[in-house]
Amino acid sequence: KCIVKDNYESGTNILHIGRFEKQKNHKELIEIFYECVKKNRKLKLYLVGEGELKKDIEQMVKELNLSNNVKFVGILPECYEILNNSDIFVMTSKWEGMPMTIIEAMGTGISTIAYPVGGIPNMISDRKNGFLPSNKYEFINCIMEISNNKKIREDIGKNATAKAKDYSAEIMAQKYMNLYLK
Repeated sequence: KCIVKDNYESGTNILHIGRFEKQKNHKELIEIFYECVKKNRKLKLYLVGEGELKKDIEQMVKELNLSNNVKFVGILPECYEILNNSDIFVMTSKWEGMPMTIIEAMGTGISTIAYPVGGIPNMISDRKNGFLPSNKYEFINCIMEISNNKKIREDIGKNATAKAKDYSAEIMAQKYMNLYLK
């Protein structure tokens, strides 16, 4: 259902989809974004989701004077349109399995930046179809590099779209069938 991206001009719209819970590490995401906005005031961060830590993050955004740059979207019935309107997908999770949101971001063709936890390094090849920074300073550099370079956004996005096909329902069902038949 992904709406494949065909416009890589902007570079300013950053997206995170996830519950406002400790695992998702929104506090560090806001710290990262704060440093990025110091370098480019045009950047926008869209936060999709709800959760028990949302009010804390809203307060942090207010205290850092980021209210014009951070948009709290709430829960969406589906995220394909907001993914297509985004330029960078970010995930600062402390732990994960194999996040469907990354598959959808890749299927849309947007550059993904995520910490290399859980199954994420199996999905993303660093600097080929996404970025795997090891700390928040590398994360900041990745955001700035992608936001400032249309060619990187487009090349990484197209590679990501191709890789996402490995996770289609048909291919995954066949892989599970092969596994069970062994």
